[in-house]
Amino acid sequence: GNANDESGNGNNGTVNGATLTTDRFGNSGKAYSFDGVNDYIDFGNLDYISTGTPNEYTVSLWINPSSLGNYPTNSMGSLLFGDEISSNNGVLMSLHNQFGFGIYTVGNAGFCNCFPTLNEWINYTITQKSTGIELYINGNYLGSLSNSINTETSEPTRIGYFYQLQTRAFDGKI
Repeated sequence: GNANDESGNGNNGTVNGATLTTDRFGNSGKAYSFDGVNDYIDFGNLDYISTGTPNEYTVSLWINPSSLGNYPTNSMGSLLFGDEISSNNGVLMSLHNQFGFGIYTVGNAGFCNCFPTLNEWINYTITQKSTGIELYINGNYLGSLSNSINTETSEPTRIGYFYQLQTRAFDGKI
């Protein structure tokens, strides 16, 4: 296993502390385990929002949380995927112990109040279109999380740990 981009676009990640583990099918070395303290995978500055159709993208993650953490209500929770929210731009996918799965976009947050079962795999997919951001859970459409859209930043994209708020590390497998 590795953090290489299998699409051929060269968006390879650099693993920092996360360790290889079994995926949702029990295949060894096909997922990463994050310690909830400081593990992450860094992809550098990805221009995923402005490539292809501008301002449209999809991010899909299989996660298996060991805990939901303990975050205050004014927090976004633990980082699953995202880049720097610079001037309210960029993308954050997070998991909060009080609000469930959520995204942060252009100055506001959208949570689904849907919580994963601890130590079980679940798939979260967000799709941004010109009308906003939609959420799918295990392939089923849940609804819109926001009618705002994100724009590109020049900050690093990471999985598992938000570099500016080091108390927001994900604990589990991705």
